[in-house]
Amino acid sequence: MTLNDDRVGGDELSAEDHVLLETLAAQLTSSLLNLKLSARLRHAKEVETFQAVSTFFVHDLKNLASRLSLTMHNLPANFDNPEFREDALRVISTSLTKIDEMCARFAQLKQGIDLKLEQCDLTQLISSTLDEFKANLRAELKWDFHPVPRTFVDSEQIHKV
Repeated sequence: MTLNDDRVGGDELSAEDHVLLETLAAQLTSSLLNLKLSARLRHAKEVETFQAVSTFFVHDLKNLASRLSLTMHNLPANFDNPEFREDALRVISTSLTKIDEMCARFAQLKQGIDLKLEQCDLTQLISSTLDEFKANLRAELKWDFHPVPRTFVDSEQIHKV
C-alpha cells in the first residue's frame, strides 16, 4: 500500500483517509488473527484425530495380543492335539499378518485412508470373523443370522470393527 508519496500527489491525508486506514488496519488484524486461530484449530483437530486413531490401533493390538496370549496359555496342555496345533498355527499366522497390516496402515495415515468399497455379504463377513474367536472361547457360540442384502463396504475395515 502506498501512502502519501509522489504517486498519489503528496497531499496531506484527510480525516476520511485516516478513518479508511484504521478500518483497513482493523480488517487486516482481524484476518491475521482468524488465520492464526484457524491454524491452531487445525492443529488441535489433527492431534484429536491422531489420538482417536491411536486408541483404535492400541485396541486392535491388545485384541491380537490377547488371542496370542490365550493360545500360548493353552499350548502346553493341548500341544499333543493335532487340531489344536493346527488352530494355534493359524491363530499365530493370522495375528502376525494383521499386526503387519495394521503397522502398514498406521504408517500410511499421512497419505490418508482409502476405503476399498466392494460388494460384500455381511453374513459371511460376520461368520468368518466369529470363526476366528472359536478356538479361544470356553463357551459354545451360537448365532442366528437373518438374510441381509449385499452392500458396498470395505470388508477389511468392517472386520476390524
